[in-house]
Amino acid sequence: VSKQFEDSGSTLLVVGGILFLLGLVPGMPHIPFIGFAALFIFLGYTLNQRLQKKERLAAEQAAAPTQKTELEWSDVPVIEPLCLELPYRLIPLVEKGDESDLIKRIRAIRRKFVSEVGFLTPSVHIRDNLQLPAETYRFLLYGAEIGRGQCLPDKLLAIYPQSDAQAMVGIEVKDPTYGMPAIWIERDQRDEAINKGYTVVEPAVVMATHLDHLVRAHAHELLGRQETQDLLEHFKASYPKLIEDVVPKVVSVATLQRILQLLLEENVPVKDLRTILEVASENPTLLADPQGVLAAVRYALRRTIIQETFGDSLDFKLLGVHPEFERIIEQTIGNAAVAQEGAIEPGLARLFGEEVIQGVAELEGLGLAPVILTSAKARLTLSRIARRVRPQTLILAMSELPANGNVTFHKVLCNRQAAG
Repeated sequence: VSKQFEDSGSTLLVVGGILFLLGLVPGMPHIPFIGFAALFIFLGYTLNQRLQKKERLAAEQAAAPTQKTELEWSDVPVIEPLCLELPYRLIPLVEKGDESDLIKRIRAIRRKFVSEVGFLTPSVHIRDNLQLPAETYRFLLYGAEIGRGQCLPDKLLAIYPQSDAQAMVGIEVKDPTYGMPAIWIERDQRDEAINKGYTVVEPAVVMATHLDHLVRAHAHELLGRQETQDLLEHFKASYPKLIEDVVPKVVSVATLQRILQLLLEENVPVKDLRTILEVASENPTLLADPQGVLAAVRYALRRTIIQETFGDSLDFKLLGVHPEFERIIEQTIGNAAVAQEGAIEPGLARLFGEEVIQGVAELEGLGLAPVILTSAKARLTLSRIARRVRPQTLILAMSELPANGNVTFHKVLCNRQAAG
């Protein structure tokens, strides 16, 4: 009955209209007819409004998504391999989308990385994080923070020259990439800073340079199974027979991935995949432990390694390791490719690390590459110790240097241990 009454709103309006007209006829009782007409019109209008409201609510409920009662796989968050988080103050740096200076520079970094290192990194996912301090950004690798820095979008970063520089007014900071002394200055101070010998960079350049440094430092973690498979598919067009004969018949995708990761850990490019596959396939007995075949692969890539570090020069000024210290390390390694974790006496590892820090600082002070020369057997073990204290240190085996090179030792490490 209630529904029928609600649905009769239009009928009541018609009845009210008729009564109103009758009330206007001469000789008819005007007041009763017009009074009842007003009542029926009011009731009809009210009922119609109520009905329209119910219909509108029903339509909204039908359009609204049904709330799920059960969890689905779509509810599981997907962790992005590489992510840049920005606070609200830095969001304008990417507001123009692909036309933003920061986006363009990130794209250029990926192109350069592909050209120099040899594989395509995952895209950089950019999102806002309003919980970050107003001018602090951070980079995440598989959801974990690997670096953060401060960026003032309306200023310029002036990096101090190596020599004594004239003072400038600004906010004193450390360059987020290399930790060098720097200062945030106003944009109208650019010419003054350049004239005083400072290196002046835009905020987007600060963040892009930081990203480039982190991507190269974590390249071995960014090369996953999917990237390895994509790399093989890319090279298959140029070397179909090699890929068909070697992968996975001789070298599994997992083993190849690990070999490439070991090279990337030591900043060795993997763009010469043909040589890497050929050497790996020629040493099948060593493939059970990818670390065992690493020395053979590095030897085959030795020209690339040397050119990446020294260019075309055949004059090598570097650090050496005392033969007696090398002998102690080699005895600890035994028949393995590398010393097991914790096998090296802590005192020896600490001594080597301390001397690496000092020796590398001296080389860099002379403008030289941080390179240490040692025996082939001790190389990988000493490399892992050195990179813990100075990640950019390159440890070379004597066999990796060209025969016609001129070697000069700036310093021989671990003389104290040998003398003791």
